[in-house]
Amino acid sequence: MTQLVDYAWTKPTPAQIVAGGYAGVLRYLSWDSSKDISAAERDALHAAGLSIGLVWETTATRAGAGYAAGVADVTAAEAKATALGYPTNIPLFYAVDFDALVAAVLPYFQGVLASSHYPVGVYGSANVVEGIPAPWKWQTVAWSKGRISAQAHLYQTTLPTLPACDLNKVLRPVPLWFPTIPPQEDTMSTFIQVKGSPTVYLTDGITARAVPSNESLANLAWLAAQGLYRITQPAAGEVDAVNVGGVRVRVVADPGVLGKVL
Repeated sequence: MTQLVDYAWTKPTPAQIVAGGYAGVLRYLSWDSSKDISAAERDALHAAGLSIGLVWETTATRAGAGYAAGVADVTAAEAKATALGYPTNIPLFYAVDFDALVAAVLPYFQGVLASSHYPVGVYGSANVVEGIPAPWKWQTVAWSKGRISAQAHLYQTTLPTLPACDLNKVLRPVPLWFPTIPPQEDTMSTFIQVKGSPTVYLTDGITARAVPSNESLANLAWLAAQGLYRITQPAAGEVDAVNVGGVRVRVVADPGVLGKVL
């Protein structure tokens, strides 16, 4: 499984991140330059072959400050992201770093979603990522009571091997910032249905994850086309294949080909 790290003030070197086997980092934008990613750090990470995602967080409870705060934070976050050259087709996350009720932070995200020029991501507990209608979801283990949301793209836990860093598992494909991401054989996947079941799985033959009914297969196929995730599709004339949302899905009789279903 692809893994990323996130960190704030204590910064590991790109060499340490690469040596740990991590594919990229999730870094901060805020009003604190000592916490934020810099242009020099950006260049060093990219030179080491590491991908980058960005999250806006000023204070832990900022997302409870309402609609106008969301609009203001978009202006500030996008100015900093643009200055770094962050592509406008990559998600920009906004953090809910406390045990929040969805109702308390929804107005903030309504402001964010109404004014953002970037795809919007939400960081928070399982309840928060499920309750906020942002397309990209980064769940933290904190306040989630042991539950991992089926909607989560990223899942944050602790990482004691790199001081002051957190580990983030990529549960579902998510676009990150790197000019060219070379395809990796261990991410070659395909869409599969077992005969008699409506569920579509994305599997690499080792592990499989059910694609939520509200997830666009075409969107996942688009990610594959960008080199962010490799997906093979059945040949046009293959008998055991069906079209689901414009994407060809292989149909199998033996569920064993899925691998371990997560």
